[in-house]
Amino acid sequence: MRLIVYNISLKQQLLVLLPTVFINSIWILIFFFDSPIKFDLVHIILIAACALLFLLPSLVLHINYLIRNCKGPLVVNAEEGSLSIGEGDNNSKFNIMDVRSLTFYSTYSVYSGNLSRFIFDSYRYVKIEFNNKEYIYVTCLMVNEIEKVFVYTFPISMEKKVKIFPLIR
Repeated sequence: MRLIVYNISLKQQLLVLLPTVFINSIWILIFFFDSPIKFDLVHIILIAACALLFLLPSLVLHINYLIRNCKGPLVVNAEEGSLSIGEGDNNSKFNIMDVRSLTFYSTYSVYSGNLSRFIFDSYRYVKIEFNNKEYIYVTCLMVNEIEKVFVYTFPISMEKKVKIFPLIR
């Protein structure tokens, strides 16, 4: 039986958060080495403002994605042609052939292959809509190469949409 299980993992969360942590660390080091002796209120405010400027968008997306994927693991059973999300009583099971549309959301730099323009470019998600109008969201916190994985899993083409800030509403 070919069973693929996708779950939110610490490793995946760290991979997504790495750019935010890296940039914030650089800003703090720049301000610290700029004036190591004169560490007054102005410098503390500048460090806090830069950290917040880079950290806040990533934290908002991260929390938003955790809330959307907190139901439990996504299980794809290739042999049965089924897809389920959640555990126990909170489990929803769907037939892969009932998928009406797949929509992949991310920032522009993911499509263009250019360098990241925003600190939160690593955040992306797929909306899976079924024939009965139900839908689920699968985020990058569950699946690393989300856009590539779902192209091979589902028998329909994936629509790609660009969002400046890929928040799930």
